Amino acid sequence: HPEIFSPDGDGFDDVITFQLRPGEAGNIGNITITNREGRPIYDHRKNTLLALSDSFSWDGITSEDVLAPPGIYVALIEIVSLEGKVKHFKIPLVLAIKL
Repeated sequence: HPEIFSPDGDGFDDVITFQLRPGEAGNIGNITITNREGRPIYDHRKNTLLALSDSFSWDGITSEDVLAPPGIYVALIEIVSLEGKVKHFKIPLVLAIKL
């Protein structure tokens, strides 16, 4: 939430937040943001223990510590259960700027 965000520091939709509800505590989560070509630009929460309800926010800053350019991105979310079952989710998002 929101699908379109604008990290310009105006206090309105400056970050995008993903709510994770894996159904049980103890799952492992991995989250990667990729550009439209599928290249990772930001990795977060590698092999992180997830709570029953968890969240992750992205402010548009890449792994190189610069603001990503406006465009379409994809959040790749992987959740591994205690039994080893893996669920993958792809969530499209848009980083916008004011003109």
